[in-house]
Amino acid sequence: MSDPTPPVVTAMAAGSQSLRDTAKWLVGGVVATAAAVFAGSSLTSLGALDPTEDRQRMLLALGALLVGFAGLAIILIPALRILVVEARTFREFATSTDPEISMVRNRLLSRYQKEFPAGADSFDRYQQYVDEAQTRIKQGGKDKTDTDLIAKATTDFATFNADAGFNVVRNRFTYLCYGLAIGTLLAILGFGVFAWAANPPPAKSPPPAFSLTIQGKQ
Repeated sequence: MSDPTPPVVTAMAAGSQSLRDTAKWLVGGVVATAAAVFAGSSLTSLGALDPTEDRQRMLLALGALLVGFAGLAIILIPALRILVVEARTFREFATSTDPEISMVRNRLLSRYQKEFPAGADSFDRYQQYVDEAQTRIKQGGKDKTDTDLIAKATTDFATFNADAGFNVVRNRFTYLCYGLAIGTLLAILGFGVFAWAANPPPAKSPPPAFSLTIQGKQ
């Protein structure tokens, strides 16, 4: 019978999924916004501009449109990164050179170092201790210290890995919040200027050359 999943692992997995669900909702909103811009009347009015007479207004509209969609991209890209579910073993977490993983590993080291066996000062070293214990057991060793270490590591590694996964998702969600603050402002500014530039005011009729007023006999 397999060992039960530690409650903390289940809680962290639920926390990660909650952040992903929120990001999924944000992605849906961004896609809906982009679709509304493409389907809106402001976009169709762009074709009414004369390339010669309205050249500056047309360039301004196109530039503003790019700024608006850049704002959407600033929101969409980090949101999509949150939605990616990555399978990572504890060994990969302990030895990875990826800056994102290294930052999380350094943060969790002070939290869990008290759980390490004596002499282990890193996640990687903890893994090495377990590997050495497993090697001795495979060679016929029956030291209770080795079996206890492996049993403890089974729970520890699951907890460490779940916490690492949650922290990766939480970091990405933090970047998404920054992206929302910046991207939303850019999108509003870009699409607002685009709507103004793509919809010039109607041309005013020239005033009459003269006016004639006929008055009847009083």
